[in-house]
Amino acid sequence: MSGKINPKDAELLAKFEKTDAEDRDKWQREIELLETRVQTNFKDIPIDDKGGTIAIKASLSDSDMGEIAKLVKKRSKIGTKDEDGDMILTEKEIDEADEIAWVMLGMVTANPLMTKEWFANNRDKYSTEDMMTVTVGYYEGIAERMERVSKIQQFRNKPTRR
Repeated sequence: MSGKINPKDAELLAKFEKTDAEDRDKWQREIELLETRVQTNFKDIPIDDKGGTIAIKASLSDSDMGEIAKLVKKRSKIGTKDEDGDMILTEKEIDEADEIAWVMLGMVTANPLMTKEWFANNRDKYSTEDMMTVTVGYYEGIAERMERVSKIQQFRNKPTRR
């Protein structure tokens, strides 16, 4: 081998390098899309019959989902049940449950002003019922996405007729 590239090979190499660069750009755009969606994919949850909505994050990151799962597990361990099966919470447990709720609301609401601190410091400015509606809307969104994923998986597993 002389180290020279014949013109035909040089043309193929140039085409490969161009395609490779285009592919890299495409792959990078896909990564950017995923990274952007955790910041911009919102769903409006109606909280009244007059068109009032609260935007929630519809695409939480895997780390945020893991944190929420930990908080849900932690919250489920708070309190004790009485003989009627009703949950009894001490004052300290109520404070702990409130703190968990504020963290979760701050994580799922899209409004950057609605932080854990905002929820904690403005308890007289929002209703628990509205925030429960937001939380339920968030969980319904997760359930809908899980159902779609399940249907896709079932569709892929169905045998094809020949």
